[in-house]
Amino acid sequence: MLRAVLDTNLLARGLVASPTSTTGFIVESWHSELFQLVVSQHILDELAETLKKPYFAQRVPAESIRRYIAEVQRRGTLTPITVEVVGVAEHYADDLVLTTALSGGASYVVTGDEGLRLVGSYEDVVILGPGEFCQILRDLQRSDL
Repeated sequence: MLRAVLDTNLLARGLVASPTSTTGFIVESWHSELFQLVVSQHILDELAETLKKPYFAQRVPAESIRRYIAEVQRRGTLTPITVEVVGVAEHYADDLVLTTALSGGASYVVTGDEGLRLVGSYEDVVILGPGEFCQILRDLQRSDL
């Protein structure tokens, strides 16, 4: 099965995304087990902090946020960090996303972060935007038919 890391901002948007949006399609594809979501404790912690921000707190009930974080933790593959990535991306937090992907055997990192996307790939991990990942998922859906 395809394994991917979704960056924290994409995961957070997944809570409020319309099912017909790019982010909504990615989240629905994960729920449908079209790909396996790989997360680390760092990503889970960052997701919890992001969802405390006023944008989410004003739009989503606290209980729904709690359930969403629990779902990501339960249904995602929580991977221990087994490799270190330093200085590949512009920001240390982006290196941690790459570390998660490498430690978890993910083929893709999906991110809206332009700086991280400019890296392009690192070792066996391809860094894509959400639209590009959607195309891969649509191609997988077609091949399964």
